[in-house]
Amino acid sequence: MWGRAFDPDLQITNFFELISEMADNGAFKNHRTGLKGLRVAPYYGCMLSRPPIMRREKNYYGLMEKLLSSLGAETLQWNSASRCCGTFLSAARPDIAGRAIKNIISEAENAKADCIVTACAMCQMNLEIRGKLPGKTPIFHFSEVLSLSLGIGSGMGWFRRHLIDPRPLLRSKRLIS
Repeated sequence: MWGRAFDPDLQITNFFELISEMADNGAFKNHRTGLKGLRVAPYYGCMLSRPPIMRREKNYYGLMEKLLSSLGAETLQWNSASRCCGTFLSAARPDIAGRAIKNIISEAENAKADCIVTACAMCQMNLEIRGKLPGKTPIFHFSEVLSLSLGIGSGMGWFRRHLIDPRPLLRSKRLIS
């Protein structure tokens, strides 16, 4: 595979497993105010919320709340944190995916979230593409807000590529200039 001999001792680490271990070892303790004032609806979607019988990896549910809270964000409990966004239906049945997205974003807005933070890049894309509500709730991938809170890059170049521009929100919270 890729010109390398098979290594039976090779360990593949899930992103959330790495972040969890880093947090447990105190990697983020000096960044307790990086997301201060941001009201976040953590969104796991269905991939990280599968029933235990269908899951081989650890259950990382609650990790985003733990980390985002430790970085100063206010994490919200809301009804759609584990609801499927319908990414797999986006091409074949956009009407169904659109309804699912509308319900998810409506729930986040009802919870008074400033933004939604996803655990899945496909969910982020689907929520942004199909999120047509007047509120235009910004959607972030977890790695983006983690980078923002740690001061890694300004995010400005990346954030302007979002379909729902998060910069006005981030400026209003004084998280970027």
